[in-house]
This record gives sequence, structure tokens and C-alpha cells, in this order.
Amino acid sequence: MNNSGIYSIVNNINNKIYIGSALNFNKRWNLHNSQLNCNKHHSIILQRAFNKYGKDNFTFEIIEYVEDKTKLIEREQNWLDFFKPEYNVCKIAGRPLGMKHSAEAKAKMSLTRTGMIGKKCTDETKDKISKANKGKKRSVETTTKRSLSTKCMKHSDETKAKMSLAGKGRKRSAETQAKISLTIKNRQAKIKQDKQNE
Repeated sequence: MNNSGIYSIVNNINNKIYIGSALNFNKRWNLHNSQLNCNKHHSIILQRAFNKYGKDNFTFEIIEYVEDKTKLIEREQNWLDFFKPEYNVCKIAGRPLGMKHSAEAKAKMSLTRTGMIGKKCTDETKDKISKANKGKKRSVETTTKRSLSTKCMKHSDETKAKMSLAGKGRKRSAETQAKISLTIKNRQAKIKQDKQNE
């Protein structure tokens, strides 16, 4: 099952968001979770909001599954341009850890970034991102615990409306549609189960 694509971290209080791309959603969310809980997240803006509003007021949402991993950055830049997320320090999509791009993909990424020249991350931000991406290997037990602690994801009405507008005119494969449908069903079932357990 495809587990890569574009995600957002949403502040449920004010609907401000952070946009990112991931080769593996679970691993990426665990990394964000760890950095935020340790007060060491590379986005100082997101970290301050997390400290102010608390962990329970943030949700991790999958925006789009991307089957072709060489297109991750291109799709991330598309959503960065669309949402203009408040919590992203750097507005230009970077290369995910461990991923290499073809010359064609790099050319497309360059075209995507047209008009954004001059908007660069500071050296301090680059250093923080570099340190954050080095990470440490976690035990299976630790990874499992963090995975279990991940809460069910909910989209705000505003986010749903933006996603709907962005998705118009784009055709997805039957396989992608099936995966999205399954994710939504699983999410709804989890929400229903959580309400019953309250």
C-alpha cells in the first residue's frame, strides 16, 4: 500500500497549517511528534504554536497520496503555493531524506519554483532542518508506542473546501481513488469508535 505523499499539520483552534511531504507518513509524523514534544522542531513558528495550544489541538492530515516518489517535491510545492501555510518557515519545498531526483524531475521542480526566487531560508533555518533530518533510529517498541499515540485525523471545513477546489480538473487512477476511499472509511470508523469509547 502506498504510504507516501503530501500531509498537513493543522491547528484545530485557528486552522493554521504546516505542509510537508513524506516517503512514509507514519515515520514522518513520529519525527514531527518527537521534535515538537522535545521543543526542537525546525519550524520555530509551529513549535511556538504547539507550546501555546498543546498537542491535543493539532492533527496530522493526509492531503494527497503520491505514487511516483520523484514527484513528491513538485506536489508539495503545489500545495505550499495553494495553501500558503503559516507554519512553514521555508516556502520552497526541499528534498525528502534519502530521495534522489531525475534530471526531468529537477527541471519540473525548477519551473514550479518560478516566481519564488529571492525567497530563501536563513542559514539558521537550514542548519535546524539539517539537524532535525539526521534523527536517531528508534526501537520497534518505541515506534509502536508513538504510532498508537497518533490520534485520528480530521479535516476542518475550510481545509476540505480548499482541497476540493484544488482537486477539480485532476484525474486520479482507479487505484489511487480506491486508496483515498479506504483511508476516509477507516478515518470515519475510527472517529465513530472514539465517540463510542468516550
